[in-house]
Amino acid sequence: NFDKSNMNELTVVLLCHNRPNFAVEAIESIMRQSNSSFDFLVSDNSTNDQLQKVMKADFPAIKTILWESDIASQYDHFNKIIAHIETKYVVLFHDDDLMSSNYVMRILQQFKETPNSVAISVNGSFIDEKSRRVDHCGGHFSFMATENSLVFNDSRTLVERYLTEDSGSVAPFSSYSYNLKKIKDLRLDFNRGGNYCDTVFLMDVANRGAIVWINEPLVQTRVHEERLSTKCGVRDYKGFIATILQGNYGKINQF
Repeated sequence: NFDKSNMNELTVVLLCHNRPNFAVEAIESIMRQSNSSFDFLVSDNSTNDQLQKVMKADFPAIKTILWESDIASQYDHFNKIIAHIETKYVVLFHDDDLMSSNYVMRILQQFKETPNSVAISVNGSFIDEKSRRVDHCGGHFSFMATENSLVFNDSRTLVERYLTEDSGSVAPFSSYSYNLKKIKDLRLDFNRGGNYCDTVFLMDVANRGAIVWINEPLVQTRVHEERLSTKCGVRDYKGFIATILQGNYGKINQF
């Protein structure tokens, strides 16, 4: 029962690629939101029609974009949606993760409290392929903080969080909501950091204004063999470091 008016400020986009079983769970978690004042879009870049069959049978009212596999990578998929969406805020959620029922409510509340924020993210827990809670990173949530939230006002402080081993971990990429007007011209670029280009993207976002991390476990990040982070290697990390050193990201303390 989503609000279908044109007054919604937020669009939640579910990015899907060949994982229909996981995608169904993600869709159901998004549909259980306590605040339904948002637009919901399923963006399907699968190489088969399995998810489309499920959508037609079980979720016919949900708007779906079918890209017919004409997008070269998950990064292109992300960029296509950034260009496509027109609401004030956007979440680009992953089809293998789950959204807690208060996620949308909390995101909209935070944007109201900090209207100049460029992006807002949340804490999360980890689940396995069967959606069971698992211990990861010593059993902690995705990032650790004693504060109710963390605020990053520039790319240097954000990237130091990624590079410092004793800082805890980082907010799940899929949990970010963006102030679309402020980041509309930014794109994920594999040539800048390889499989770490999502972090480079966030550094670019941080250069536009404040990023807020809410210290509440409002997403569940799935750990499985096909997860992108499992494909990151030394070459990616070297490319990531090179991009930092070459870019306009201020003086990074560790270098």
